Amino acid sequence: MKISDEAYDTDPGGALVLRSSPMKNFMFVIAACAILGATVFFGTRFMVALSPMMILLLSVPMGITALITVAIFAAAIHSFRASLRPSNWSMQIGSQSLVVNLRDYRNAVPGEALPVLRLPIQDISSMVQVTETWIRRSGRKGGERARIKRKFVELTVDGIDTSDLAKVLLHERRRNTQKSSSQKSASPFKFHALHIFVLEPGVVRLVASRRVVSALGHLLTFGEACQVDLDKKLAHEPSLLRAHALDMRGERLHATTMLSKEEGLSFSEARVLLDESTVPGVNLD
Repeated sequence: MKISDEAYDTDPGGALVLRSSPMKNFMFVIAACAILGATVFFGTRFMVALSPMMILLLSVPMGITALITVAIFAAAIHSFRASLRPSNWSMQIGSQSLVVNLRDYRNAVPGEALPVLRLPIQDISSMVQVTETWIRRSGRKGGERARIKRKFVELTVDGIDTSDLAKVLLHERRRNTQKSSSQKSASPFKFHALHIFVLEPGVVRLVASRRVVSALGHLLTFGEACQVDLDKKLAHEPSLLRAHALDMRGERLHATTMLSKEEGLSFSEARVLLDESTVPGVNLD
C-alpha cells in the first residue's frame, strides 16, 4: 500500500476507470435551471398579488427559498464543470493494483496535487460484501425516521498499516469544512460523497457499486456476505464515538444532529466538537 501526491491532471488511463458522468451532471444543471426558473416565475407572480404588508411578512422565508434555489443551481454548475476536468476519476481497477483518488473530484483545485492510494491486489488477503443499516432521524423531537442501507466491499489487508490512509481520509473530510489560506481559488462548495473508508485497522472499505463488485469479482473471490445493524452495534457506545462512526461513513449531518441533541449543544457547537475531537484509531501526530 502506498499513498502519494499525484498531479492534478494525472489520468490513470487503462484498465477500468470509474468517473462521474458529465451527461448526468449536465442533466442536473438542466433540472436546477428549471427549478430556478419556476421559483422566479411563480414567486414573482405570487408576490405581485400580495399586499405590501404580506410582502414584508413573507420577505424573509421567500428570500431564504431564493438563496437555497440559487445555491442548488450554482452547485450543479460547479459539479458539471468539475466533471469535465482531468481530476474527474475516483478509482482504477487493474489486474495488478487498485488505484483510488482520495479526494472527491468536485473538491479538486486546479493545479493542486491529489492524494492517491495504490494498493497491490496481492496485498488483499480477503474480500467480502458488507451491508450496513442504520436509522436516520430528523432533528425535531419525534421527527421522521428513515432506514438507511449501504453496501460496501470490505478488503482485509493483513500485516499492512492503514493508519496513514485513515489520517489522509480524515484530513480530506476536515479540509472540506475548513478552507485554508492555500485554498483561495477553491470553490465555496464542499462535497462529502465518500467512496473509500478505513473504519478499523487493516480493513479498507469501498462503496459497492455494480462496476466495483463486478471488476473485483474477476480478480478475487468474495467471502460470505454479512449484514450489520449499526445502531445495535453502537448502542452502548458514548455519543461522540457513535457520531464519529456516522461521520466516517459520510453521515455528517446526521452525526452532528445526534451529537447536538444528546449532548445538549447547539448545532454549530456539535460540529466543532466533532471536527476537533480525536477520532478513535487515527493518530494525528
